[in-house]
Amino acid sequence: MSPSPEQIRQVVGNFIIQNSLLPLPDQEGKDFSIVVGLSGGPDSVVLAHILLHLGYREHLILTHCNFHLRGEESDRDERFCIQLAQQWGLPLQTRSFDTMQYMKEKHLSLEMACRELRYNWWNTIVSANNSSQTYICVGHHQDDSIETILMNLMRGTGIDGLTGIRTINEHVVRPLLCLNRNKILDYLQESKLKYITDSSNLENDFLRNKIRNQLLPLMEEINANAKNGILHTANILKNEQKWANIGIEFCLKQHTQTAFFNGEKLNLIALQTLKKSHNLPNAVYHYLQHCECHPSEGLAHRIATEITSGSKNITYEGNNHYLCLTSDALIVHYIPSDIHETDHYTWTPEEGWEILSKQEITSQTIESEVALSVCAINNFPGKGITPAESWMDADTVAFPLHFRRWKQGDRISPFGMKGSRLVSDIFSDAHYSPIEKKLCWIVTDNLDNILYISNLRASSYYSITPITKRVIHLQMLTNISKTIKL
Repeated sequence: MSPSPEQIRQVVGNFIIQNSLLPLPDQEGKDFSIVVGLSGGPDSVVLAHILLHLGYREHLILTHCNFHLRGEESDRDERFCIQLAQQWGLPLQTRSFDTMQYMKEKHLSLEMACRELRYNWWNTIVSANNSSQTYICVGHHQDDSIETILMNLMRGTGIDGLTGIRTINEHVVRPLLCLNRNKILDYLQESKLKYITDSSNLENDFLRNKIRNQLLPLMEEINANAKNGILHTANILKNEQKWANIGIEFCLKQHTQTAFFNGEKLNLIALQTLKKSHNLPNAVYHYLQHCECHPSEGLAHRIATEITSGSKNITYEGNNHYLCLTSDALIVHYIPSDIHETDHYTWTPEEGWEILSKQEITSQTIESEVALSVCAINNFPGKGITPAESWMDADTVAFPLHFRRWKQGDRISPFGMKGSRLVSDIFSDAHYSPIEKKLCWIVTDNLDNILYISNLRASSYYSITPITKRVIHLQMLTNISKTIKL
């Protein structure tokens, strides 16, 4: 006998509470929103209906993506979702995409293009909803998780790939992972709910559809309990994964170093340490996860391949992180979303001669001993000066001073040398890696003459003379040497 809709709703409600997926609907003082992906298919209709009946009405925002892949059928899906939202008295946001164009521009598969477009849009809704905590609810269920496990198994994967779809992934939650497809269909029938069928799900052009329509029926023909067996294995691996992650985290803490370069915090791990792993791609993946980079398995495999081949000075960017593979380390630098290479800061004497803190220059909070010092003094020391600092006649400088990142083509007239040199050549002489170049600060005057390469070289502009009365001292104060060493 099939469970009643009330019993299924109770199962989902308990699953939400046990896994802390959502706040209780009547939780006092809790302001939150739930963005629900509504395709019009069985899963999303059941998800929205259950959340509605669990008391989340005031928190629900239904969303529908029209990917325009199936002609009139795509428009039919959108009309259905609009009518359903009106029938239930819930707000609905719709969005149309030129999916084929996006797929070509980004060189993605159709499935990945749809996923990126969908989640990018949802993330903009989350970002715009600053007044409350926002959750994204999607209708994945147990059969979807089984299909994902089999897909990963055939492609090759580790423990993570064999545990199925995550119940929580940042702000994305999946309340229906406690139900299988049959229970969802039972719920629709007993609740007399209408839904639409995506005709492409019946075609076997995609791997997931082949697994759903051909492989799983064959597996159940061999063993009627095949699906339950796969889910049971996934749950065992989840428990094993917890212990494995504890061990991995402990090892990474022992071998991951923290360093500062020009005031920027870096995580680095020696390639010798990574190479000791019997599974280098897996070691790279977990190291990047440890640094909160959240890489794709494809990126981890690519980096592992380049480590094995002896490649060096290769950079990777994404997910607010900058990665650099040097000859002896893999370095990770976190870049806040509001920091860009084009950041440009100015300073004039009218703003005062006090030290400019790192926070003022980069909007990042770094240890107090890391700062760019700009000060005016009356007595020029004359001795103990290093190439890593600059002394200039304060009364001849063309203000304001500009602080920016290095760019290709920059030239400096080094103090004590004739002519000018490319800054990139000076970097090469200092054996700077790409990440050191990227994090280097350049100070120029208002005529774009480079006066100072942070922690590396001063220019000959505005040199001290016998009649100098006041000098400007430029220096990057830091508690480490100018280069990163393992």
